[in-house]
Amino acid sequence: MVDWISLGADDAGHAGQLAAAAREVVGVREARTDGATVRVRVRHAPGMLPLLLYGLDAAGLRPRSVDARRPTFDELFVALTGHHVRDGAADDQ
Repeated sequence: MVDWISLGADDAGHAGQLAAAAREVVGVREARTDGATVRVRVRHAPGMLPLLLYGLDAAGLRPRSVDARRPTFDELFVALTGHHVRDGAADDQ
C-alpha cells in the first residue's frame, strides 16, 4: 500500500527545501511540491513518518504542518490504469 504524507511549508522556497531533503530519506518514493505543500509518497506512512521527520530535522528543516493519509480508491485506480473510473462510463452511453 502506498500512502501520502503532506508537509506544509512557509512558502514555495521552503517547500522546495523540504522536498529535496525528503528525497534523501530512505524509503521515500517521491516528493513533489505544489505551492507551499510537499506531497511525499511512501510505502507505509505510520512507519515512515518518524524517519521522515528525523531526516528533515537532521537537514535543519521543520515543516509548518504534517498530515498522513491513505489514497482513495480513485487515486489507486488512476495510479494503476492511468484514467479515472468514470472515464469509460461516458463512452458506453
